[in-house]
Amino acid sequence: MRSVKQPLEQKYREELSVLGRLFGSRLSASTLTRLNEIFEHTEGLWQRYVDQIPDRMVQYLLVAEAPPWSETGRPQYILDPLSRPRTLMNALCRAFFGRPIYNELGVEATLSALAQHGFLVVDSIPFAMPYGGKRGNRAYKELVWMTCGTYLGEKLRGNNLTYSDTLNIAFAFKLNALEVMKGVNNEFVLAAKRRPLNSGMIAVNNAGYPDGGILSKILGLDKKFPV
Repeated sequence: MRSVKQPLEQKYREELSVLGRLFGSRLSASTLTRLNEIFEHTEGLWQRYVDQIPDRMVQYLLVAEAPPWSETGRPQYILDPLSRPRTLMNALCRAFFGRPIYNELGVEATLSALAQHGFLVVDSIPFAMPYGGKRGNRAYKELVWMTCGTYLGEKLRGNNLTYSDTLNIAFAFKLNALEVMKGVNNEFVLAAKRRPLNSGMIAVNNAGYPDGGILSKILGLDKKFPV
């Protein structure tokens, strides 16, 4: 995997200041060290996944929040073949294939299948903190608005990615999605084309979890892909 050249405190200094307002003393030196470990691990996996998308042409885009926080051990991440499948992976499999195919093929083959169909997931925040109970905070909103212009914008506009004219966009988490939309004035500009965003793109059920059926409708997956 490629190494991340700049630590978070250099690359996203102002964003870290807002993160500090959000978490206070919890954002300690040891926490920052762990955030950098998770960042380097997940960024490398993201780049490796992008390399598998044919011609880097994105057909389906899912905007998520951030990798899960963990204090020790190998970080959990949606694009890590060694991470255990969680709610989001289950929703993706049901949307694209009609069932959790990772039970049959394993996670690595499942990720490869998603990549082959032009699917890409992008986090909106580079910091893997536990945001539960924080999303109504003013500092959380400011953080997302800032990272939309830096971290998320860099991901979407860089990496030699191209985008289908019929690109379908969805969001994985409601409160995060609403702030992302505010942060980008309700549109992404990708491949010189304006892509309007609205709350109908948020793929969560009444319990607030990513839902395969809802995601399928948003992404226009009327027929499931064969495995």
